[in-house]
Amino acid sequence: MSITVREALQLKELNECHLIAGRDGLDRQISYIDNMEVPNIIPWLRKDELLVTTAYAVKDDEAAVMEIIRALSDVGAAGIALKTKFLGNITQRIQELADELKIPVIVLPREMGFIELTTPLMKAIVDS
Repeated sequence: MSITVREALQLKELNECHLIAGRDGLDRQISYIDNMEVPNIIPWLRKDELLVTTAYAVKDDEAAVMEIIRALSDVGAAGIALKTKFLGNITQRIQELADELKIPVIVLPREMGFIELTTPLMKAIVDS
C-alpha cells in the first residue's frame, strides 16, 4: 500500500502545502509517515517514508538538515514535510541539495497540525 508524493499533493486536504524542492522525486512512494523529535533521526529513516517535522531539534544547523536530506536519499525515502515556524526559511543550499537528490521538500502552512496532514495521507495509503 502506497501513494506517490505527486498523488499526496493532489489531496484536497493538502492544497495549502507547497513543494519547494525535489520536483523530480514526485513519483517516490509514500508507504509510511514518521515524525522527527530527535536531532539524530537518521538511524530510524526507512524506504518510502515521508518524514514530517518542525526540524526544531536542528533548527540552527543547516548542515544537519542537509545531512537528513542526504540520509533520506540514501534510504530511498519519499521526502520531507516541514513546518518552518522554528526552522525559518529553507535555505537555497538545502533546496539545491534536495533538487539534486530528487527528495521532495514540502512546506506545511503554519496553522496546519500534523494530524491534518497524516490523517488524509494514511487514509489514501490504506485505500490504495
